[in-house]
Order: sequence, then structure tokens, then C-alpha cells
Amino acid sequence: MRTPVLLVAFLAASLLAAPAQAAVSPPDRAAENRALVQRLVLDRAAAVARVQRLADEREEQLFAELAAKDRRLRAEQATRKAAQAELAAVTAERQRLVDEIAARNRQFAAEIEDYRRQVASIADSPDPRRREALKRFAEGDREIRDESFATLVAIQKAETKAAAAGWREIAALAQDRKDRGEMGTAEVIPLYETAQATDPDYTWGWIELRRLYQEAGRLPEARHAAQQALAQAQDDRDRTVAGMELGSVLVAMGDLAGARNRFEEALEIAERLAADNPTSAPVQRLLSSSLCKLGDALVLKGDLAGARNHFEAALKIAERLAADHPGSSQAQGDLSVSLNKLGEVLVTEGDLAGARNHFERALQTRERLAADNPTSAQAQRNLNISLEKLGDLLVAAGDLAGARKRFEEALKIAERLAADNPTSAQAQRDLSISLESLGDVLVAAGDLAGARKRFEEGLKIRERLAADNPTSAQAQRDLNASLESLGSVLVAEGDLAGARRRFEEGLKIAGRLAADNPTSAEAQRDLSISLEKLGSVLVAAGDLTGARNRLEEDLKITKRLAEDSPTSAEAQRDLS
Repeated sequence: MRTPVLLVAFLAASLLAAPAQAAVSPPDRAAENRALVQRLVLDRAAAVARVQRLADEREEQLFAELAAKDRRLRAEQATRKAAQAELAAVTAERQRLVDEIAARNRQFAAEIEDYRRQVASIADSPDPRRREALKRFAEGDREIRDESFATLVAIQKAETKAAAAGWREIAALAQDRKDRGEMGTAEVIPLYETAQATDPDYTWGWIELRRLYQEAGRLPEARHAAQQALAQAQDDRDRTVAGMELGSVLVAMGDLAGARNRFEEALEIAERLAADNPTSAPVQRLLSSSLCKLGDALVLKGDLAGARNHFEAALKIAERLAADHPGSSQAQGDLSVSLNKLGEVLVTEGDLAGARNHFERALQTRERLAADNPTSAQAQRNLNISLEKLGDLLVAAGDLAGARKRFEEALKIAERLAADNPTSAQAQRDLSISLESLGDVLVAAGDLAGARKRFEEGLKIRERLAADNPTSAQAQRDLNASLESLGSVLVAEGDLAGARRRFEEGLKIAGRLAADNPTSAEAQRDLSISLEKLGSVLVAAGDLTGARNRLEEDLKITKRLAEDSPTSAEAQRDLS
């Protein structure tokens, strides 16, 4: 019996339709996740390559062109069938470009791989809301990022047993947003606190918390976090970093002896690691950082020769690493730090020409890094610091116009950063420094009214910071400096009573800090300056007996400092 023609046609049509039905079957969730993660990773890789200057000019141009094509094709997918195939080709080309850079830079490869793991963890979450939030985060629009980020945080809070790794993933995104000026320090801290409460054995979580706490001016918490990092350190590298972190907090709290012990321990470990790993760039960088930290402690003690030796050794390492990795923003940034450190010692020793060379090299590097990454708060802060240092040197060299220009540039940056992150004590302090510096140059230029305005603004900030951080020796020292600056203007304006009140407040602070740190040359010099200023205003007010007592105390201190630091031009100048 022959099969009817209509039945044959029906069977044939069914067979032909099968592939078509398969083609429109539900999408592969794993494939979608891989595509989402790849998109985020490629976007991140392009940004890192640009910031760290890892791509050459041709690659930079290609990154930009491919990113533009990617955005256009994604918008066209719903209306043009060929767009999907073209997008796949663009994605493959972007991946090839990233792979090329990763092949020649292991640090870049490791950073991108770590980011991929963090993002993939969110994408592969069994909670569909997390996947959807991450998908929206990838869109790149700030409003959408705000919404999706808030969703991720809300979901994480709602989980009864939040995994520390999940909180660290969110905290990593929060750090990125803080650096863009989209979040404040106080908003990031709770994310890391939650992660560490869940997983207190994670060393680097404590290190991140230490830095955030100190940035917020919360020194007791910063010290606790640093101590926890040291206690949980798993290897010599972690112990070195944690030791330096604890030392940095102790410096801010005024415990210079304790800080120096930590820095010496860290340097000893770093030197051993560097000897065992002479070709390792990360280990050499660790050694350079350790040298700089101990050098800072030696400066505070008044040992300029020792500090200079450490800074010169650190600079040699930094110059070598920067030459070996010209595209690394980290290596270039480290070089700028070492240049500034050595420049500061040269200023104190009276070598203004040598210091200027170092400061200008550092400024050029930081201007380039800030231009390459205009949304980075850290890059902008580093630029502010370099402008301040060069401005101070120009004041010492008598170039008031040049100094004022640098200070005004620095103030604009500091004002913007303080407005973007009002909960950051560090940003507020930076603003007070810029106000103080500009006030000083206005005094030198004869603009007492302008100087007084800046000093009063700076004093308000520092009074607030000192009240918020009573354990911070740095905040107290800054407050003393502002009181003295304003007092000096009041003397020039003829308000001796107002000046005396400011100088007496400053002397109380300086006396307390000097008593707490008898081995600190910096604290002793601050006390000497406070005594000299109060003595001078007492002379002008006719209280010669009171003036003599203050000035004799001042002379004893300056003589001792000059004897202890014979190479310090500053100490010798104070005595003359």
C-alpha cells in the first residue's frame, strides 16, 4: 500500500521543522552567565590596561574602537539580526587583545583573573535576583549601577548566613565606586566589617579595614584591625604588610617608638624575602615600601642621615621597577612616592635644587596618572600632594607667584575630593592643608585678610577633626599648626590679645605631644616653635618676664635639636 502524498509531506515538514524548534529552545543559562562575566571582565581589563598604561598607542585606539562597536551592536541586537554575529566577532577581538596583554604582564593577568572569579561568583549564584542585578550593573549607566548595586546589597543583607566571600565581592565593587567619587568611606566600611565578622581569619580584609578606618579618622579601630591582620597573617609577605599597617596607625597615634619597632621588623622580613627572590617585582616592591616606612620614622626621630639612606635605597628599587614596567601605574606611582620622600629630606638639609628636581619628577608622573584616570580619587589626591610639596619648596625658594599657582591648583582638587567624600577624615585633612598652604603664601604676599580667611576655614576643619579623633596625635598637631598660623596673622593685624589666646592654646597641645613623645624631634621642634611664638607676643605685650621664660625654654630645645641633627639645615636655621 502506498503512503498518501499528504502524509509524506507532513512527515517531511516535521523533520525539517525539528532543527528550527531546537534553535528557539530556551537559552543556555551557563552560556548566558559566561557571556555576562566575559563582558564585565573585558570592560574591566580595558580600564585597567588604560590606567596602568599597559597598552601601546595602537592597542589603546583598538580598545576604544571595539568598546564603541560593542555598545552600538548591543543596542542593535533587537532590531538587526546580523548584529549578534558581529557582536560575537567584536567580543572575540576584545578577548584576543586582553589575552595579548595578559601574556606579557603577569600582574595584569592575575588582577583580571581575580576580578573574573569575583564576578563569576555573583553570576553563578542560585539567586536569580543577583544575576539580574549583575546584568544591569554591566549596562554601565550610573543610575542603573546605583539601582543594581543597592539590589545586591539588599539581597546580601536579607540572607541569614551571608558568606564572607559574597560581602567581599560587593565590597570590591564599593571600593571601585568610592574611587569614582560615587560612595563615601563611611558607606564602604560596613561591607568589610560584615565580611570580617563572618570570616575573621582573612588577613587582607583586616588590612582593607585598617586603611578605611584610618581614612575615616577612627584610629582605635584602625589599630585593632591592623593587630588582627598581623595575628591572622599566614606568611612572611602578609606579616610584612600587616606590620607596616600597624606601624602607620601607631605613627598617627603618636607612638613613634612602637611604630619604629614594627617598621624595623617588617624591613627585616622584606630584606630576607628580597634576598631569596631577587627577580620578583612584588617582593622588591615590598622591600621598597618597607624602606620608605622606616625612613619616615627616622625623619620623625630627627635622624636625617639614616632616613636619607633608606629613601635612596627605596628610590633605586622604584626606579628599576618603573623602568622594567613602564606601563604599570603602580610602579610609576611608587616611583613618585620615593621621589617625594627623598625630596623632603633634601629640603630639610637645605638642598632646595636637589629637592625641586625630585618634586618636579614626581609631579610630572602624577599629572600623567591623574590625566589617564580622571575619575580616580586616589590619583587626584596624589596629584594634590605633589602640588603641595612643590609649592612649599617654591615658597622656600622665594617664588611666591609659582607657589601660589600650585597651591590654588591643589586647593581645587582638595575641595572637590572633600565634597565627594565628606565622611573621610583624610579628605577633610587634605583640604585643611591646602587652605593652610595658600594662607601662608598670602601672608608672604601681604594679603592678610585673604590669609586670615583661609586660616579660619582650616581651623574649623581641624577643630572638628581633633574633637572627632581625640587619640590622633596628628589631628592634635594639625590643630596646633592652625592656631599658630591664625595667631601670627592676628599679631600682624595688631590683635595681640587674640594672638596670645591662640598661641597659648597651641602651646598646651605642643607641650602634651612633646611629653608623650620625648624622642620625637618633630614634637620637640613643634614645642620650640610654640614657645617662641608665645614669647614674641609677650614681648610685644610688655610681659618681659613671661617672654624670657618662654624664650629660654625655646633656646634649650633648639640647641639640643641642632646638636642631635648636625646635618639638618632646618635645625641649624632654627638655632641661628
